[in-house]
Amino acid sequence: METTLRGVGVSHGVAIGQVRHMGTAVLEPPVKEIPADEAPREQGRARKAVEAVAADLIARGNLAGGEAQAVLEAQALIAQDPELMADVDRRIAAGGTAERSVYDAFSRYRELLAGAGEYMAQRVADLDDVRNRIVARLLGVPMPGVPDSDEPYVLIARDLAPARAGELTEGTVVAVDGGTGEIFVDPSRERQEQLARAEAERKAALAASSGPGATSDGHKVPLLANIGGPGDVPAAVEAGAEGVGLFRTEFLFLDDSRNAPSEAKQIHAYRSVLEAFPEGRVVVRVLDAGADKPLDFLTPADEPNPALGVRGLRTLLDHPDILA
Repeated sequence: METTLRGVGVSHGVAIGQVRHMGTAVLEPPVKEIPADEAPREQGRARKAVEAVAADLIARGNLAGGEAQAVLEAQALIAQDPELMADVDRRIAAGGTAERSVYDAFSRYRELLAGAGEYMAQRVADLDDVRNRIVARLLGVPMPGVPDSDEPYVLIARDLAPARAGELTEGTVVAVDGGTGEIFVDPSRERQEQLARAEAERKAALAASSGPGATSDGHKVPLLANIGGPGDVPAAVEAGAEGVGLFRTEFLFLDDSRNAPSEAKQIHAYRSVLEAFPEGRVVVRVLDAGADKPLDFLTPADEPNPALGVRGLRTLLDHPDILA
């Protein structure tokens, strides 16, 4: 029988599929002391787990592409951080197991990030995710995070869904209306057909829309795109963007964190975007490297404040040669 849950809509669109739950966080490993002669083996286990998790994150990033790729590659760098690994090695040498040493080393850095201001505190979730993946691999338990499935599904996560979402059983069919915030559990055939028609009409209306952006009372509001490079331009043009509200130039540099792109490559990228919007506005953000988006050739390893220190315009003023 169909039942309805009501929440707050945050994004237009409809999805219908079976429920899948987000993987839960890995439990804290027990404290266990190992003999000194087992330390090298445990250190090897830890390094293999770190390398495997980093490789998996990079592979996922290659499949995702775009901004998601940059985020996943940044997580891979977190996993391979030399200071973190040195801390793990020290803890194992002191008698800790590989999984407990990884957990404690990451927890220490977690506390440092949480106390380093709002921006850095937002990176805590990334650190937790990397830690949980490494510990899960060491313990041989299922990897936390989004489940794999060959079929489309509706993901239920504790930090995204209402408390009642926990009552939904894996495999239950639900229909989600992101615009109204309604969730229909075991929707009837009629309900599914109604939602499918409404979604098709919404997409058709969106595809048919054209011209400058404006409110219903005629007030002009320019519709500008957020892009990371020339590759994002076709989709922006197709969607009817009148220009670019934010060109995130750091993604031109993140393709190769060891070397700056050539002057010719940068000119080509900027020209491609400007030519796509000859009459529109294009806002270019200066190189925003540092913190969660470090560049080996540019970001100092000893930067005391990577979130608010030498980045953006300060970086360009200190290193004007990277633009040439």
